[in-house]
Amino acid sequence: MSDPAAPRTPLRGRSGPLDAAGLLKTLLDLGATGTLAVGSHAALDATDREPAPLGACLTLIEAGESIARQKLGHPPSDDATDLPFLFHSHDLPAGPMHGVPELPALLPAARAPGLLSVPRLPGSDVTPAGLIGLTQATEWAARSRFDGVLSVGGGATARRDPDGDADQGADGTDRSDDDGDAYPLVAAAWWVEGRLVAALGERDGREVRRSDALRLFARLAADPNGPPLAWAPLPRSVLCASLGVAQDRRKDAPSGLRIGQNDATYLQGGVPILRTAHPRADRKGRFAAVDDDALTRMPALPLPVDPPDWESRTYQLTLRGRDALDPMTELAMRFDREVGPSGKRILVTLRRGLTVRDAADDLGLDLDQLGAWLRRLE
Repeated sequence: MSDPAAPRTPLRGRSGPLDAAGLLKTLLDLGATGTLAVGSHAALDATDREPAPLGACLTLIEAGESIARQKLGHPPSDDATDLPFLFHSHDLPAGPMHGVPELPALLPAARAPGLLSVPRLPGSDVTPAGLIGLTQATEWAARSRFDGVLSVGGGATARRDPDGDADQGADGTDRSDDDGDAYPLVAAAWWVEGRLVAALGERDGREVRRSDALRLFARLAADPNGPPLAWAPLPRSVLCASLGVAQDRRKDAPSGLRIGQNDATYLQGGVPILRTAHPRADRKGRFAAVDDDALTRMPALPLPVDPPDWESRTYQLTLRGRDALDPMTELAMRFDREVGPSGKRILVTLRRGLTVRDAADDLGLDLDQLGAWLRRLE
Protein backbone atom coordinates (compact mmCIF):
# COMPACT_ATOMS: atom_id res chain seq x y z
CA MET A 1 0.00 0.00 0.00
CA SER A 2 1.06 3.58 -0.48
CA ASP A 3 3.11 5.28 2.18
CA PRO A 4 0.48 7.24 4.15
CA ALA A 5 3.08 9.82 5.14
CA ALA A 6 3.63 10.75 1.48
CA PRO A 7 0.28 10.60 -0.35
CA ARG A 8 0.47 10.79 -4.12
CA THR A 9 -1.74 13.02 -6.22
CA PRO A 10 -3.77 10.86 -8.61
CA LEU A 11 -3.74 11.44 -12.36
CA ARG A 12 -7.21 12.55 -13.45
CA GLY A 13 -8.81 13.48 -16.74
CA ARG A 14 -10.87 12.15 -19.64
CA SER A 15 -9.87 9.41 -22.05
CA GLY A 16 -10.59 11.41 -25.25
CA PRO A 17 -10.75 9.07 -28.26
CA LEU A 18 -9.70 6.06 -26.18
CA ASP A 19 -12.13 3.59 -24.66
CA ALA A 20 -11.45 1.94 -21.29
CA ALA A 21 -9.38 -0.86 -22.89
CA GLY A 22 -7.23 1.62 -24.80
CA LEU A 23 -6.60 3.66 -21.67
CA LEU A 24 -5.62 0.52 -19.75
CA LYS A 25 -3.26 -0.59 -22.53
CA THR A 26 -1.46 2.75 -22.35
CA LEU A 27 -0.77 2.27 -18.64
CA LEU A 28 0.25 -1.37 -19.09
CA ASP A 29 2.74 -0.38 -21.82
CA LEU A 30 4.24 2.14 -19.39
CA GLY A 31 4.79 -0.58 -16.77
CA ALA A 32 2.61 1.26 -14.25
CA THR A 33 1.63 0.02 -10.80
CA GLY A 34 -1.57 1.18 -9.14
CA THR A 35 -5.33 1.32 -9.69
CA LEU A 36 -7.05 2.65 -12.81
CA ALA A 37 -10.66 3.74 -12.24
CA VAL A 38 -12.78 4.51 -15.30
CA GLY A 39 -16.18 6.05 -14.70
CA SER A 40 -19.43 6.04 -16.60
CA HIS A 41 -20.01 8.65 -19.28
CA ALA A 42 -22.68 10.47 -17.26
CA ALA A 43 -21.96 14.08 -16.41
CA LEU A 44 -23.24 16.11 -13.49
CA ASP A 45 -26.19 18.20 -14.57
CA ALA A 46 -29.43 19.56 -13.18
CA THR A 47 -32.15 18.46 -15.62
CA ASP A 48 -35.52 16.90 -15.03
CA ARG A 49 -34.65 13.74 -16.95
CA GLU A 50 -33.92 10.41 -15.28
CA PRO A 51 -30.27 10.48 -14.08
CA ALA A 52 -27.92 8.06 -15.80
CA PRO A 53 -26.77 5.12 -13.63
CA LEU A 54 -23.47 5.66 -11.86
CA GLY A 55 -20.63 3.21 -12.00
CA ALA A 56 -16.92 2.61 -12.44
CA CYS A 57 -14.54 -0.13 -13.51
CA LEU A 58 -11.45 -0.54 -11.31
CA THR A 59 -8.38 -2.34 -12.63
CA LEU A 60 -5.45 -3.18 -10.37
CA ILE A 61 -2.09 -3.05 -12.16
CA GLU A 62 1.32 -4.31 -11.01
CA ALA A 63 4.46 -3.61 -13.04
CA GLY A 64 2.52 -3.38 -16.30
CA GLU A 65 0.30 -6.42 -15.69
CA SER A 66 -3.40 -6.45 -14.94
CA ILE A 67 -3.91 -8.19 -11.55
CA ALA A 68 -7.61 -7.80 -10.74
CA ARG A 69 -10.73 -6.01 -11.90
CA GLN A 70 -13.73 -4.79 -9.91
CA LYS A 71 -16.94 -3.30 -11.30
CA LEU A 72 -18.97 -0.89 -9.19
CA GLY A 73 -22.57 -0.04 -10.04
CA HIS A 74 -23.05 0.45 -13.78
CA PRO A 75 -19.58 0.69 -15.36
CA PRO A 76 -19.11 2.19 -18.85
CA SER A 77 -19.78 0.11 -21.94
CA ASP A 78 -16.81 -1.42 -23.74
CA ASP A 79 -17.03 0.89 -26.76
CA ALA A 80 -17.61 4.17 -24.86
CA THR A 81 -14.98 6.90 -25.29
CA ASP A 82 -14.20 10.26 -23.65
CA LEU A 83 -14.63 8.67 -20.23
CA PRO A 84 -13.65 10.23 -16.90
CA PHE A 85 -10.76 8.35 -15.34
CA LEU A 86 -8.43 8.41 -12.36
CA PHE A 87 -5.13 6.59 -11.97
CA HIS A 88 -3.87 6.18 -8.41
CA SER A 89 -0.22 5.11 -8.24
CA HIS A 90 0.41 2.92 -5.18
CA ASP A 91 2.30 -0.14 -4.00
CA LEU A 92 0.41 -3.41 -3.63
CA PRO A 93 0.34 -4.86 -0.12
CA ALA A 94 1.28 -8.44 0.64
CA GLY A 95 -1.32 -10.87 1.93
CA PRO A 96 -5.05 -11.09 1.27
CA MET A 97 -5.40 -7.41 0.28
CA HIS A 98 -2.90 -7.81 -2.58
CA GLY A 99 -5.62 -8.12 -5.21
CA VAL A 100 -7.98 -5.40 -3.91
CA PRO A 101 -8.03 -2.08 -5.84
CA GLU A 102 -7.07 1.03 -3.89
CA LEU A 103 -8.21 4.63 -4.36
CA PRO A 104 -7.19 7.79 -2.49
CA ALA A 105 -9.48 9.36 0.08
CA LEU A 106 -11.64 12.26 -1.08
CA LEU A 107 -10.86 14.05 2.22
CA PRO A 108 -7.36 12.89 3.28
CA ALA A 109 -7.02 15.57 5.98
CA ALA A 110 -10.02 14.20 7.91
CA ARG A 111 -9.74 11.99 10.98
CA ALA A 112 -13.37 10.85 11.43
CA PRO A 113 -14.07 7.47 9.77
CA GLY A 114 -17.20 8.74 8.03
CA LEU A 115 -15.18 11.42 6.22
CA LEU A 116 -11.87 9.77 5.45
CA SER A 117 -13.45 6.55 4.11
CA VAL A 118 -15.11 8.27 1.11
CA PRO A 119 -13.06 7.35 -2.00
CA ARG A 120 -12.09 9.72 -4.79
CA LEU A 121 -13.73 8.29 -7.90
CA PRO A 122 -13.68 9.56 -11.50
CA GLY A 123 -16.49 11.86 -12.57
CA SER A 124 -16.31 14.27 -9.64
CA ASP A 125 -16.56 18.01 -10.18
CA VAL A 126 -15.85 21.18 -8.22
CA THR A 127 -17.59 24.52 -7.70
CA PRO A 128 -15.46 27.52 -6.66
CA ALA A 129 -16.00 28.62 -3.08
CA GLY A 130 -18.43 31.44 -2.43
CA LEU A 131 -20.54 30.86 -5.57
CA ILE A 132 -23.33 28.77 -4.07
CA GLY A 133 -24.50 28.17 -0.52
CA LEU A 134 -26.03 25.18 1.18
CA THR A 135 -29.56 26.09 0.07
CA GLN A 136 -28.59 26.38 -3.60
CA ALA A 137 -26.59 23.15 -3.44
CA THR A 138 -29.59 21.36 -1.96
CA GLU A 139 -31.86 22.69 -4.70
CA TRP A 140 -29.42 21.60 -7.40
CA ALA A 141 -29.07 18.12 -5.87
CA ALA A 142 -32.85 17.73 -5.76
CA ARG A 143 -33.24 18.70 -9.43
CA SER A 144 -30.48 16.35 -10.57
CA ARG A 145 -31.47 13.55 -8.14
CA PHE A 146 -27.86 13.47 -7.02
CA ASP A 147 -26.46 10.31 -5.42
CA GLY A 148 -23.21 10.96 -3.59
CA VAL A 149 -21.25 13.32 -1.35
CA LEU A 150 -20.69 17.05 -1.49
CA SER A 151 -17.78 18.21 0.62
CA VAL A 152 -16.08 21.49 1.43
CA GLY A 153 -12.94 22.30 3.37
CA GLY A 154 -10.13 19.95 4.20
CA GLY A 155 -7.72 22.68 5.18
CA ALA A 156 -6.35 23.14 8.68
CA THR A 157 -7.38 25.56 11.38
CA ALA A 158 -3.81 25.98 12.63
CA ARG A 159 -0.41 24.36 12.80
CA ARG A 160 2.35 24.24 15.41
CA ASP A 161 5.30 26.52 14.78
CA PRO A 162 8.91 25.24 14.62
CA ASP A 163 9.43 26.02 18.32
CA GLY A 164 6.64 23.61 19.21
CA ASP A 165 4.15 26.24 20.36
CA ALA A 166 0.59 25.80 19.25
CA ASP A 167 -0.95 28.33 16.94
CA GLN A 168 -4.20 29.73 18.20
CA GLY A 169 -7.59 30.32 16.62
CA ALA A 170 -9.50 33.55 16.66
CA ASP A 171 -10.89 32.76 20.11
CA GLY A 172 -7.40 32.10 21.52
CA THR A 173 -7.78 28.33 21.87
CA ASP A 174 -5.30 25.70 20.77
CA ARG A 175 -6.05 24.44 17.26
CA SER A 176 -3.52 21.61 17.04
CA ASP A 177 -3.58 18.09 18.41
CA ASP A 178 -1.11 16.50 20.80
CA ASP A 179 1.19 15.48 17.93
CA GLY A 180 1.45 19.05 16.64
CA ASP A 181 -0.63 18.27 13.55
CA ALA A 182 -3.21 20.76 12.37
CA TYR A 183 -6.85 20.04 13.02
CA PRO A 184 -8.85 19.65 9.81
CA LEU A 185 -11.75 21.95 9.10
CA VAL A 186 -14.09 20.06 6.79
CA ALA A 187 -17.75 19.22 6.27
CA ALA A 188 -19.55 16.77 4.00
CA ALA A 189 -23.16 16.00 3.18
CA TRP A 190 -24.67 12.84 1.72
CA TRP A 191 -27.50 12.88 -0.83
CA VAL A 192 -29.71 9.98 -1.98
CA GLU A 193 -31.77 10.62 -5.09
CA GLY A 194 -31.49 14.34 -4.37
CA ARG A 195 -32.46 14.12 -0.68
CA LEU A 196 -30.01 15.38 1.93
CA VAL A 197 -29.88 12.49 4.42
CA ALA A 198 -26.65 12.82 6.45
CA ALA A 199 -23.95 15.33 7.32
CA LEU A 200 -20.61 15.13 9.11
CA GLY A 201 -17.90 17.63 9.88
CA GLU A 202 -14.70 18.17 11.83
CA ARG A 203 -13.94 21.36 13.71
CA ASP A 204 -11.16 21.95 16.26
CA GLY A 205 -10.57 18.22 16.62
CA ARG A 206 -14.24 17.40 17.28
CA GLU A 207 -16.65 15.50 15.06
CA VAL A 208 -19.99 17.22 14.47
CA ARG A 209 -23.10 15.72 12.92
CA ARG A 210 -26.40 16.59 11.32
CA SER A 211 -27.42 20.25 11.80
CA ASP A 212 -24.11 21.20 13.44
CA ALA A 213 -22.25 19.79 10.44
CA LEU A 214 -24.59 21.61 8.06
CA ARG A 215 -23.89 24.91 9.83
CA LEU A 216 -20.16 24.29 9.42
CA PHE A 217 -20.75 23.37 5.77
CA ALA A 218 -22.68 26.61 5.16
CA ARG A 219 -19.94 28.70 6.78
CA LEU A 220 -17.14 27.07 4.76
CA ALA A 221 -19.08 27.22 1.48
CA ALA A 222 -19.75 30.94 1.92
CA ASP A 223 -16.04 31.81 2.23
CA PRO A 224 -14.90 33.11 -1.20
CA ASN A 225 -11.27 32.54 -0.19
CA GLY A 226 -11.84 28.94 0.89
CA PRO A 227 -11.36 25.66 -0.97
CA PRO A 228 -13.92 24.69 -3.63
CA LEU A 229 -16.95 22.50 -3.09
CA ALA A 230 -16.30 18.95 -4.34
CA TRP A 231 -19.16 16.95 -5.86
CA ALA A 232 -18.49 13.21 -5.68
CA PRO A 233 -21.13 10.95 -7.29
CA LEU A 234 -21.02 7.48 -5.72
CA PRO A 235 -22.28 4.13 -7.06
CA ARG A 236 -24.98 2.64 -4.83
CA SER A 237 -22.78 -0.05 -3.25
CA VAL A 238 -20.23 2.58 -2.18
CA LEU A 239 -22.94 5.05 -1.12
CA CYS A 240 -24.72 2.45 1.06
CA ALA A 241 -21.48 1.50 2.84
CA SER A 242 -20.34 5.10 3.25
CA LEU A 243 -23.68 6.09 4.78
CA GLY A 244 -23.34 3.24 7.26
CA VAL A 245 -20.24 4.94 8.65
CA ALA A 246 -21.74 8.44 8.43
CA GLN A 247 -24.65 7.22 10.57
CA ASP A 248 -22.31 5.34 12.96
CA ARG A 249 -23.89 1.93 12.29
CA ARG A 250 -21.26 0.02 14.28
CA LYS A 251 -21.87 -3.62 13.50
CA ASP A 252 -19.99 -6.59 12.06
CA ALA A 253 -21.90 -7.21 8.83
CA PRO A 254 -21.03 -8.91 5.51
CA SER A 255 -21.54 -5.65 3.62
CA GLY A 256 -20.13 -2.38 4.87
CA LEU A 257 -16.79 -0.87 5.82
CA ARG A 258 -13.83 -1.95 7.89
CA ILE A 259 -11.81 1.05 9.09
CA GLY A 260 -8.13 0.38 9.75
CA GLN A 261 -5.31 2.65 10.82
CA ASN A 262 -4.35 3.64 7.27
CA ASP A 263 -7.08 2.33 5.02
CA ALA A 264 -10.80 1.66 4.81
CA THR A 265 -11.96 -1.57 3.17
CA TYR A 266 -15.33 -1.78 1.44
CA LEU A 267 -16.96 -5.20 1.82
CA GLN A 268 -19.77 -6.70 -0.26
CA GLY A 269 -21.09 -10.05 0.90
CA GLY A 270 -17.96 -10.45 3.02
CA VAL A 271 -15.65 -9.94 0.01
CA PRO A 272 -13.30 -6.89 -0.13
CA ILE A 273 -14.05 -4.85 -3.25
CA LEU A 274 -12.18 -1.59 -2.65
CA ARG A 275 -9.72 0.03 -0.28
CA THR A 276 -9.53 3.76 0.41
CA ALA A 277 -6.08 4.93 1.53
CA HIS A 278 -5.90 7.64 4.19
CA PRO A 279 -3.11 9.02 6.43
CA ARG A 280 -4.65 8.30 9.83
CA ALA A 281 -7.97 7.42 11.44
CA ASP A 282 -9.02 8.53 14.91
CA ARG A 283 -11.17 5.42 15.39
CA LYS A 284 -11.19 1.94 13.91
CA GLY A 285 -13.94 -0.64 13.64
CA ARG A 286 -16.61 -2.29 11.49
CA PHE A 287 -19.67 -0.52 10.11
CA ALA A 288 -22.73 -2.06 8.45
CA ALA A 289 -23.96 -0.70 5.13
CA VAL A 290 -27.42 0.79 4.82
CA ASP A 291 -29.47 -1.66 2.74
CA ASP A 292 -30.86 -0.36 -0.53
CA ASP A 293 -34.51 -0.43 0.58
CA ALA A 294 -33.76 1.57 3.73
CA LEU A 295 -31.70 3.99 1.63
CA THR A 296 -34.72 5.16 -0.35
CA ARG A 297 -36.78 5.62 2.83
CA MET A 298 -34.26 7.73 4.74
CA PRO A 299 -35.80 11.06 5.84
CA ALA A 300 -34.29 14.30 4.61
CA LEU A 301 -32.39 16.51 7.04
CA PRO A 302 -33.84 19.99 7.57
CA LEU A 303 -31.56 22.88 6.71
CA PRO A 304 -30.46 25.18 9.56
CA VAL A 305 -32.51 28.38 9.77
CA ASP A 306 -30.06 30.36 11.92
CA PRO A 307 -28.00 33.22 10.44
CA PRO A 308 -24.59 32.04 9.14
CA ASP A 309 -22.71 33.78 11.99
CA TRP A 310 -25.10 32.74 14.77
CA GLU A 311 -22.75 30.19 16.31
CA SER A 312 -19.98 32.80 16.68
CA ARG A 313 -22.19 35.27 18.57
CA THR A 314 -22.03 35.93 22.30
CA TYR A 315 -24.93 36.68 24.63
CA GLN A 316 -24.94 39.29 27.38
CA LEU A 317 -27.18 38.62 30.35
CA THR A 318 -29.90 41.17 30.95
CA LEU A 319 -30.72 42.44 34.41
CA ARG A 320 -33.38 39.72 34.66
CA GLY A 321 -30.81 37.13 33.65
CA ARG A 322 -28.40 38.29 36.34
CA ASP A 323 -31.22 38.32 38.92
CA ALA A 324 -32.12 34.74 37.92
CA LEU A 325 -28.65 33.70 39.09
CA ASP A 326 -28.85 35.61 42.38
CA PRO A 327 -30.17 33.13 44.98
CA MET A 328 -31.43 36.04 47.14
CA THR A 329 -34.02 37.16 44.57
CA GLU A 330 -37.56 35.92 44.12
CA LEU A 331 -36.89 35.62 40.38
CA ALA A 332 -34.11 33.10 41.05
CA MET A 333 -36.45 30.87 43.04
CA ARG A 334 -39.12 31.05 40.33
CA PHE A 335 -36.48 30.39 37.67
CA ASP A 336 -35.36 27.25 39.53
CA ARG A 337 -38.92 25.96 39.66
CA GLU A 338 -39.80 26.68 36.03
CA VAL A 339 -36.49 26.02 34.25
CA GLY A 340 -34.44 23.87 36.58
CA PRO A 341 -30.70 23.35 36.93
CA SER A 342 -30.11 22.89 33.17
CA GLY A 343 -31.32 26.39 32.39
CA LYS A 344 -29.26 27.86 35.21
CA ARG A 345 -26.15 26.09 33.96
CA ILE A 346 -26.69 27.58 30.51
CA LEU A 347 -26.96 31.11 31.96
CA VAL A 348 -23.80 30.60 34.02
CA THR A 349 -21.95 29.42 30.90
CA LEU A 350 -23.14 32.34 28.76
CA ARG A 351 -22.14 34.77 31.51
CA ARG A 352 -18.52 33.77 30.87
CA GLY A 353 -18.69 35.48 27.46
CA LEU A 354 -18.38 32.29 25.38
CA THR A 355 -19.62 32.13 21.82
CA VAL A 356 -22.68 30.00 21.13
CA ARG A 357 -20.47 27.31 19.60
CA ASP A 358 -18.03 27.24 22.52
CA ALA A 359 -20.89 27.29 25.01
CA ALA A 360 -22.46 24.28 23.28
CA ASP A 361 -19.12 22.43 23.44
CA ASP A 362 -18.70 23.33 27.13
CA LEU A 363 -22.24 22.17 27.95
CA GLY A 364 -22.04 18.99 25.89
CA LEU A 365 -25.00 20.07 23.72
CA ASP A 366 -25.36 20.28 19.98
CA LEU A 367 -26.24 23.66 18.54
CA ASP A 368 -29.87 22.74 17.93
CA GLN A 369 -30.32 21.82 21.59
CA LEU A 370 -28.66 25.02 22.80
CA GLY A 371 -30.62 27.07 20.29
CA ALA A 372 -33.91 25.74 21.68
CA TRP A 373 -32.81 26.72 25.20
CA LEU A 374 -31.76 30.20 24.07
CA ARG A 375 -35.13 30.81 22.42
CA ARG A 376 -36.80 29.71 25.65
CA LEU A 377 -34.63 31.96 27.81
CA GLU A 378 -34.81 35.08 25.66
